[in-house]
Amino acid sequence: MAERVENWRLILEAARSLTDSGQAPFTRISVYEWIWRRYPQSSHDRPSLDPAFQGMVKGATGGPRSLAGTPLLKVERGRYILAPASAEGQEDANVRLALPAARQPGGGLVEDEVKQGAKEYLEASGFSVTVAWGHQRGIDISAVSENETLFLEAKGSAVNPPQQVNYFVGALGELLQRMSDPAASYGLALPDNSQYRGLISRLPALTWERLRFTVLFITAAPSGGYTVQRISAQHFRFPGQSRHGVSDTRCS
Repeated sequence: MAERVENWRLILEAARSLTDSGQAPFTRISVYEWIWRRYPQSSHDRPSLDPAFQGMVKGATGGPRSLAGTPLLKVERGRYILAPASAEGQEDANVRLALPAARQPGGGLVEDEVKQGAKEYLEASGFSVTVAWGHQRGIDISAVSENETLFLEAKGSAVNPPQQVNYFVGALGELLQRMSDPAASYGLALPDNSQYRGLISRLPALTWERLRFTVLFITAAPSGGYTVQRISAQHFRFPGQSRHGVSDTRCS
């Protein structure tokens, strides 16, 4: 039997997803419908979701306080947004960003899990790593070592293939917009699945060469932690080139 995910985690992940897809302000029902499309409604029915949702709204009365604090803000009748960090809510925001998000059904990884796996791997490889958790602005992962500066955009798993393609294309766009250091290497941190690998394999050789492009494929290890495989240009056979090198794989 699959492990039951706490209602507050599901509500927070739904709010994040709706915000990312331009559907904010969102309604309580749109949050619930997002959850019901992914989890059995019998396990997360409205009577069990309502108290959790109420307890996550800033200034609302009633409902149990969640470990995420009060990340939801009511902006008009029946409509909500993710609350921005403020002097009064900074503690809630810090708690929210530090907590791992709910894992996607089917063993996929959400974005913050991908970031965590990349961070552990890069730190073990001698990098000093800065991560933009949750929806913080800026490059997702900045890593600096004696020999390399690396900037990565991270994406999580999606519930359907078209959405995952959108995640991939969006990550490339965000990466290009944030290119500012000509000496740095740029790349992506992604869950290790067949679709993302297929999309990566179709990138042209010039992308790998000009950007010194690299990809970290992240897998959740059964014993806890993450297995990470780093892929760079030498792991592909491009026209007129021979394949050489091996992938760099570690378990954190």
